[in-house]
Amino acid sequence: MTRYRPSDLERLGPDAKRQIELVRFAENERTRQQDLATRSKYGNKRVCIDGKWFDSQVEAKRWQELRMLQRSGSITNLIRQPSFDITVMGVYCGCYKADFSYMDMDGNITIEDVKSPATAKNAVYRLKKRIVEALHSITITEVVFK
Repeated sequence: MTRYRPSDLERLGPDAKRQIELVRFAENERTRQQDLATRSKYGNKRVCIDGKWFDSQVEAKRWQELRMLQRSGSITNLIRQPSFDITVMGVYCGCYKADFSYMDMDGNITIEDVKSPATAKNAVYRLKKRIVEALHSITITEVVFK
């Protein structure tokens, strides 16, 4: 789009000025809609570490910490996004994906979910977490950041 100097715009008639304002409004609205479409519900930003995409910067940071613990031998069997089926009375109802699972030196398996204070209060998450813990006899540890 050609940009005009203010002196050029002053010479235009009211109809031309109105058309220019409508075009500017449409451009601003389109940009605003694109921003809303790409913005995450909780404001997290996806990030790529070691060729793997993470839903948030905090989750990626936690992955790096766990990888360091695995390299030092403190934990083993580190898995990203382990999935747990939710099946009730033989009916598949969905699945729950945690962020990480690993085994510590004592042989205990830990399942972790990285959460912000806002996402930790999400009702659907809380319900799915309780159901998975009951069905699979596991405990899901929340790593909450502020």
